[in-house]
This record gives sequence, structure tokens and C-alpha cells, in this order.
Amino acid sequence: LGVRPHLVAHAMAFPQYHIADWYVQITGKRPKRGQLKDGAASYVETRRDARRLSLFCAIYIKVKGNQTPALEHLVLAIERFNKLFPDEVINGTLAWIAVRDLDTNVLDFRFCKSCQLPYLYYLGKPRLRQCSFCDSRNGKSS
Repeated sequence: LGVRPHLVAHAMAFPQYHIADWYVQITGKRPKRGQLKDGAASYVETRRDARRLSLFCAIYIKVKGNQTPALEHLVLAIERFNKLFPDEVINGTLAWIAVRDLDTNVLDFRFCKSCQLPYLYYLGKPRLRQCSFCDSRNGKSS
């Protein structure tokens, strides 16, 4: 799924060194190290990035429904996104961070009055202050 081993270790309550060892056995490479970006919005550089993140978050919200957030929702949302967009699979770490930001209300959806679609909104990122589908700035909070 592309999730950093320490996130898997945290989610599954496994020792991190086990996950890192498995990662090496499966991929033949050492896991990535270093600090993660601050939030999902920091991964968005282009309109395409914003659109992909909006679509993934919409899928996650649909999968989760009214239930308490759980790891199963994240995995299912990643699988559904990757099945719908096999040429643009979502990075698991980005997905995990996006879900965290959604569940803590750091990210929000707005409804675009122009194209009638919900889009991901974040005040701190110019690319996420407008509709990622039609580039309109006339959305309203959902």
C-alpha cells in the first residue's frame, strides 16, 4: 500500500523493527526514513494533486459512513481508489495522513456552486482554496 513501516507498526501494535525487517524481505530495500510532511495539504502542489486527494477523501468518507474511524476503512478506501485509478495509485502514507486530517477536521469539504461537486478545502494551501475540478472559488461549506 505504500505506507511507511512505522505507521503500520503503530496501527497494528507490532514492534517497528519487525515491520522494517519484513519490508526489506519483501522489497529488497530499506524503508524510507525521515520526518513526514505536516499534513495532507503539504502533498498538494498541482490541481491534479488536489483533485486526486479530493477523490480519495470522498471515497474514504463513503467507506467510513457514520462509523468510528478504523484502519479497515483506510485500507478499503485505498483499495477502492487504486482499483478506480490503477494508473494513479495513492501513496499509503498520504492516505493515512489525509484520513487523520479529515477525522480531526483539519481538512473539510466544500460544495462548488459552479460544477456542483464537493471538493477538499484547506485555508492554508492556495491550491485547496478553490474547486479542484473546475477551479472556481465560489464554494460553500458542507
